[in-house]
Formats: sequence, C-alpha cells, structure tokens
Amino acid sequence: MSKGFRSIRDLERHFALHGNEFGLKTTVEYEAEAIAFLEGARRTQVQECKRKSSGELIRFDPTTQAYGVMTVTKIVLTYFKPRPCASVPHWEPR
Repeated sequence: MSKGFRSIRDLERHFALHGNEFGLKTTVEYEAEAIAFLEGARRTQVQECKRKSSGELIRFDPTTQAYGVMTVTKIVLTYFKPRPCASVPHWEPR
C-alpha cells in the first residue's frame, strides 16, 4: 500500500503545480488519484515500466495524458500531465 507523497509539503507543492490539470479541488483528492493511478489495476492503454537504476515505477496513460512515478518503497514522486515543450511559453520553465 502506498505511503503517498514523501511529506505534506511535497504533496502541497505538487498539488499547487498539477492539481488543476486533473480538475481536483483538494490535496486529499490529488493524492488519492495519484495513488489509484500508480497502484491500481493497470488499464490496457496505460504504459508502464521500471527504471533499471532505482526500480521506480513509471506509468503513462496516453488517453488521459496522466503520468506518475512511484518509488519501490511506495512513495509517490510525481503525478501530472506533461505538456509538449512547443506548447510552453518561452517565459515558463520547460
């Protein structure tokens, strides 16, 4: 079972950056959705791999554009919807 994000601060930072991408209103909703995406049954279209160096689980859903990473110790590292660099204004970090 997932431990969620590493800390409340980490959860709040990720939620502030990415919560609106999923239409979520609270950190609790955001963390629950991230855990469900990374630990739940993998839907057919979801691509999954593990990093050789760390064993981290990576999932990407091309249908919803959801992307997440979880450590082998079940800590959520990130959950967001990537944007192509060409769509990011030059003044925002890429």
